[in-house]
Amino acid sequence: MRWIRLLLKSLAAEGRTVFVSSHLMNEMAQTATRLVVLGRGRLISETSVEDFTSPAAAGVLVRTLSGITAEQIGTAAWRAHLPVYELTPTHASLEEAFMQVTRDSIEYHAGATR
Repeated sequence: MRWIRLLLKSLAAEGRTVFVSSHLMNEMAQTATRLVVLGRGRLISETSVEDFTSPAAAGVLVRTLSGITAEQIGTAAWRAHLPVYELTPTHASLEEAFMQVTRDSIEYHAGATR
């Protein structure tokens, strides 16, 4: 697997486009930079791995910030009178994000009775 991963990355580094179809999310997390997620023949998502695994909270606008520290974020929130209880950089695993995004497109569920 490592050899294939390195081969795919080297081909991409040469400027080639490499398409891989896989359900091995751990491997894709180590290899892919962009994802196309299909479910029941329909496009569910087309995005970067980083954006796909970014956390989202119900009812909260989530923004990806770069080049700014937790201290700067806390100060800006304090100035805007917004309480911040915790700042933690987190990302879901690719597998967790994939399962969340495709949950409505799964044709066969484990333990389902028919």
